Amino acid sequence: MFCRACISFVLLLAGALIYATCRQEVLFLMPFNVEWLAKIKIEVDYANCGPITSWVIFCLPDALWYMALLVFQSALYDGKFAGRFIFGLSVMLPFILEVIQLCGIIPGTFDWFDILTYLLTLIIFLLCQEKHFFRFWC
Repeated sequence: MFCRACISFVLLLAGALIYATCRQEVLFLMPFNVEWLAKIKIEVDYANCGPITSWVIFCLPDALWYMALLVFQSALYDGKFAGRFIFGLSVMLPFILEVIQLCGIIPGTFDWFDILTYLLTLIIFLLCQEKHFFRFWC
């Protein structure tokens, strides 16, 4: 449990670092010191960045956060109904959020690349579970 929590924390931190360096306009960074953020800001020409750079800036943080959620929830999974329900909800959460963004229920921009990134993240997570990757490290 502790090991998976640590892995989740590192994944969350990595995703937050991308936001802190490249996308400082996001809501969760507003409470932080602007001078401190200015020191770590990386200027990116969004209009001329390539597809890989764009994916790293806009999709990778979500993938890291989604993987953190899956790893953490897998540590809490106990096989009982409540555990299965919460884990299933965790698996579906980013897809649900994208759909309700598409419907205009919550603010945000629906993006097929996000959906593909979430699917790739879920596949990687499931493969790691199947290969007992987390048991090897934890």
